[in-house]
Amino acid sequence: MHKRSLIAVLVLIVLVAFTLPCFAEDVMLEGKVTRTLLKKDKSGNPYAVTILQMSKELNGVKYNGEQAVFAFGSTYTSFKDVKPGASVKGIAKKGKYQGSDSYSWIQKL
Repeated sequence: MHKRSLIAVLVLIVLVAFTLPCFAEDVMLEGKVTRTLLKKDKSGNPYAVTILQMSKELNGVKYNGEQAVFAFGSTYTSFKDVKPGASVKGIAKKGKYQGSDSYSWIQKL
């Protein structure tokens, strides 16, 4: 009986470890493009980084700030040609990377 309990606990730990990173949310982002960077990953696959000038709010204080938003795979073609000065609106996946918020484009609107 003790062996079954140990296996059940191990299975539970593995399930929690694999599902915690999945807690990302979809958000709407809109802003003016300050620059678009075109890069390649270690495997040679292209990706784009869109730097947006956005209005933000923290504890009731409004301010302007920049936000990097990544475009991988099929969204790369939608965002690779966005020029500085253009306004962009889209849906992005908000997640965490090394403790900081990270955004990846899902769809351009």
